[in-house]
Amino acid sequence: MGLCEYCDQKAGFFQSVHPACVAKANSTAETVKTFVTKTIVDGGSLADIQLGLPPIIGNVKEQYVHEAIQNGLNEGVGQVARKAPVSGDDFTRIEAIMTAYGVKTEISKRWFGFIALCQSNMLHQVLNSILPAWQDPPLFNLRHGEVLCYQTGRTVVYAEEKTVSTGRGYGGVSLPVGHGIYAHLGESKPQKVSGLIPLDAGQVAITSENFYFAGQKSTLQIPLRNVIRYQPYLDGIGICESHGAPKVFTFNQSCQFPDGRYLTVDVQWDSGWFLYPFLTALTNRLNV
Repeated sequence: MGLCEYCDQKAGFFQSVHPACVAKANSTAETVKTFVTKTIVDGGSLADIQLGLPPIIGNVKEQYVHEAIQNGLNEGVGQVARKAPVSGDDFTRIEAIMTAYGVKTEISKRWFGFIALCQSNMLHQVLNSILPAWQDPPLFNLRHGEVLCYQTGRTVVYAEEKTVSTGRGYGGVSLPVGHGIYAHLGESKPQKVSGLIPLDAGQVAITSENFYFAGQKSTLQIPLRNVIRYQPYLDGIGICESHGAPKVFTFNQSCQFPDGRYLTVDVQWDSGWFLYPFLTALTNRLNV
């Protein structure tokens, strides 16, 4: 007769757990996650979490609620980051909690809270006349005195409003795979397509003076001073200059190119909430 792995008591013949113990552990984990999320959103500290958890956990083994703590922390941090720009003091407080429980960016678990926290703190800096300084080496050759504020090595899709001959049309179903970008299923036949057309995929950097894009087919340098308007997107940013078609850049999204190529991103998350105010603040800084 084996022992229940949850309570270390006899589990009975042909059993390794008590169903009641499993239910209790699952219920406790949900309560723990809710508590941690609320504590972070309400501005709590590491001590608040450490003091508040034991009464909730009771005699449930920590191993069965540890992931719930991490998930609650990641969710709470993501909410805080999007609610308002995070100051330096709040960043330090929250980062200490995340470090204590081993929660940083982990794509396989969809832990993007720390990314959002960093972006929110960068936004707070630029809104308070401080240029965020990106720590990694720049992917682009910058001009003297130009400060690298943000960059991503992940694939960014560059698209424009165009009418193009795709060499293929579809009599079937169009499925959205990113804001304004669609994949098509059905019968193929030659035709022209108008709309937001993905043109290239590559890397992006944002500096104190420019927006850079480098893809397989094109390289762009857009001076922030020349931008007359930014268009917010859930998953990216639209940049409108005084001439030419608006340029749209979608981040962490899958799409199909007109020539039939596919770009597949395993895990998607939204960054438009950060890009629009961040670029707007950098541009306003130059035009003061």
